[in-house]
Amino acid sequence: SKMIPEDRLRETFWPEELERGKKGLYNAMFHLRKGLRPDGWSGDCDYLIRNQELVGLDTDLEPWHDLWEVENTLSQVRQLSWTQLHADLTRALSMMESPYLDGCYLDWAVEKRNQLEILLSNALHFACPLAADNEAWESLTDWSQRLFGLEEDNQKVATWRIQGLYHCKGPEAAHRFANRFARKLQYEYHVEPTFERSEESRVGKECRSRWSP
Repeated sequence: SKMIPEDRLRETFWPEELERGKKGLYNAMFHLRKGLRPDGWSGDCDYLIRNQELVGLDTDLEPWHDLWEVENTLSQVRQLSWTQLHADLTRALSMMESPYLDGCYLDWAVEKRNQLEILLSNALHFACPLAADNEAWESLTDWSQRLFGLEEDNQKVATWRIQGLYHCKGPEAAHRFANRFARKLQYEYHVEPTFERSEESRVGKECRSRWSP
């Protein structure tokens, strides 16, 4: 809803080509208007408004952004019931199939990606043990896989991953992952894997007993 000077947009996206940025901004706004316009809509519908040298969103049209919804969900998971958390987090993750503005290395984009990774990590650390407690094994498998991509050396995360695999794909899948994880820790960090006592001991003991030395 905040109006932003056109000069600031050009400096952000075309920092070394300000003249070219005028044309770039015009083309970007053209495609945004076209993309935001609902299919088959015949009336006035312009989410972007311009006021002299300022550009912004028309709040009367209730703009929505997937980033806003993702940030809102990830920051509120601790206040949600399990049923609502499961639904909202599943929806948020479906909107995060790739990193935010992947391939863009402008400072503000890198900062936002890092912020989202922290939000996602915190949310999944809270959600994974709840999924295990509620025996939502498919969700635990998916969520722990996403979290493991962010924290590949975290033994607690690996244990959640093993639990999910054990229940969804069987002991052999869990054992294969456990072996790979154990070798990674031994090779890269020279440490032996351990299990948290609070985790499912049966899965932990069975997988640990099959780890290769």
